[in-house]
Amino acid sequence: MKLLSGGIPDKDLVKLNKMKIRYYIKWLVCLSFIFAISACKKGDEYKKFFGDGELSYAGRPDTVIVRPGNQRMLLSVVLGSDPLITKIKVFWNDGRDSLEQAVTNVRGRDTVPLFINKLREGAYNFVIYTYDNKNHSSVLLNASGTVYGQSYASSLINRRLKEFGYSADGSKLNFSWATSNLDEVGVELLYRHRDGSMRTAVFPPDKISSSLSDFDANTNLKYRTLFKPDPNAVDTFFVDYAELTVPAFERELDKSKFSLYMLPTDATTGHGWVMPQMWNRNYDNGFATINQMPQ
Repeated sequence: MKLLSGGIPDKDLVKLNKMKIRYYIKWLVCLSFIFAISACKKGDEYKKFFGDGELSYAGRPDTVIVRPGNQRMLLSVVLGSDPLITKIKVFWNDGRDSLEQAVTNVRGRDTVPLFINKLREGAYNFVIYTYDNKNHSSVLLNASGTVYGQSYASSLINRRLKEFGYSADGSKLNFSWATSNLDEVGVELLYRHRDGSMRTAVFPPDKISSSLSDFDANTNLKYRTLFKPDPNAVDTFFVDYAELTVPAFERELDKSKFSLYMLPTDATTGHGWVMPQMWNRNYDNGFATINQMPQ
């Protein structure tokens, strides 16, 4: 019997190698069995959600436009090209709150408005899914935005009116405004029209001067400033009205239209003074009188 360098007969070495091979084969069979079971389980899970055959997903929304508001949010969901979409679901507050809305007659890039009401002020993250007529879900789409309310509204103040008054000819009221406040979108003026109706005029925030010409001069005016916390905001915030008292209109009469009208006892002249010197803008000379009434 031939011995190898390790002292193991060659016949026994062959037997040992065969045992190792059988051992490895058993392990390969076991591993294959485990992989097969795992694959079956995964397949069952997929079938549970998607059924037999290929995986199906509903068309994902193309975009979501977030429009914040006063204790509410408007999500304008722009759909993709999937004509089988039948509903939209929105989740927020880590999935604890949700909203579902049916969708019909979908055409490419239709926009579906979703109002979410009764929200507290603060930042929100929304998760949006679409579903087709077989209840297949789309891949999620995230959107985030901030809801505004009383806390924001209480921080707003009216735009300061520096001065206002009549134009030189009395036909207009001229307003001079301070620089516009943050988020301001305009100043709303409430006034009575000459025909007796109540009307409003809105002055843009980038103007520091404005005018009004069709008002009833015998009434007062009110104004308030309008705000949007975001250019896309669906709601406009405003402060309380401030009341303006319209000043009495005063102007200097046109002296070129004055003319001399002499009464019988009027003095025509005295020391070189004459009656037109009463309105000639020269305050260093006078006019003539006589010691007789009337004069």
